[in-house]
Amino acid sequence: MTENHNILCLHRLITSLLSIYRRKDLTNITLSDILSPERQGLKYQQNLISILWSVWMTVCIALTFEEGAGVVVASDRMTTSNYPPIEFEHKRKKIRKLNDHCAVLSSGDALAPKEILEPAKYNISQRTSSSIQEITDIVKEEYVNYRCKFAEDLYLKPRGITFKEFYNVYVNKWPTGMVGNIDQMIQKEDVGVRFIVAGHDSDKAHIYGLFDPGVSVCWDDLGYAAVGIGEIHAASFITPKYSQDISMSDAKKLILKAKRASEMAPGVGRKTDMAIITSKGFTELSDNDIKKLDAEIKK
Repeated sequence: MTENHNILCLHRLITSLLSIYRRKDLTNITLSDILSPERQGLKYQQNLISILWSVWMTVCIALTFEEGAGVVVASDRMTTSNYPPIEFEHKRKKIRKLNDHCAVLSSGDALAPKEILEPAKYNISQRTSSSIQEITDIVKEEYVNYRCKFAEDLYLKPRGITFKEFYNVYVNKWPTGMVGNIDQMIQKEDVGVRFIVAGHDSDKAHIYGLFDPGVSVCWDDLGYAAVGIGEIHAASFITPKYSQDISMSDAKKLILKAKRASEMAPGVGRKTDMAIITSKGFTELSDNDIKKLDAEIKK
């Protein structure tokens, strides 16, 4: 009875996570698949483990304070490889500055953010000024470019054609069934990365989320956001305690408490990075600052 209940809970958890992370190609997993994964073959098992591992690990959180006067962000440093599944806490931080008033936090695949964010950061630097929404749109454009290149390398380059050639020429030359199958694989491909873009522009502080296949969401009305396997723990902790007029001091404590609460989730690291962004710019909290905050929230 207990074993069957655990299997049922595992099935619900897997399908919920895959739905949340927009893995439409795997959301039809059945209990039979979990009980007898060999029915799907080794490739299926590796794909499932890879996707679950990449979406489970880490937590990134952002929270605005004082009616948008600023935003505080926090993340762990857990790094994962997809298959075989390996996790460790890296020295590299997941909070990356895009300019003096904006930062991006990443969850999921550890390698993709560099290829997405480096060209995005260059394009941002070529502008004299940008709103947080405009910066998000730049990151989104590079996200889509990376996703297209990834799908092209995976499904089209082995066939000797490019993305443009496939959609401009070969859709009319190849058999409909073949074209449909390739197109479906491309549409379902997920690079396994989620971003939080947070910052302050001439207006106020803003928080945006960016997800596959290149969709952005503004979280300003909610006032906070979290991504990663620890997002449910973090958001559940913040929700009853948060108001948009919260002070900066209390916001720092609340987000750190939420980060600590998220460490209950498997794959969330203990190491913590934090930063504050206001009209005055980007300020990173030192390890000593975070230790002091830890001591305060334990009182």
